[in-house]
Amino acid sequence: MGAAGPVSVGKALYPQLRYDPAKDLTPLAIITRAPFVVVVHPDQPYKNVADLIAAAKAKPNTILPMPL
Repeated sequence: MGAAGPVSVGKALYPQLRYDPAKDLTPLAIITRAPFVVVVHPDQPYKNVADLIAAAKAKPNTILPMPL
């Protein structure tokens, strides 16, 4: 059992990997689903995700996640 992230990037990180994740692994079941949410402070001008993405593209590396 493993997460999709490490399995999907394994070949790129390790070119000498002895297996091909796309050919040699078969997904059997979804074990869980986890919701993701995006929140912003009400003082910010973003009213939807499209606004947030546009702002991030206009000024790269200025919109950063807040630590928990």
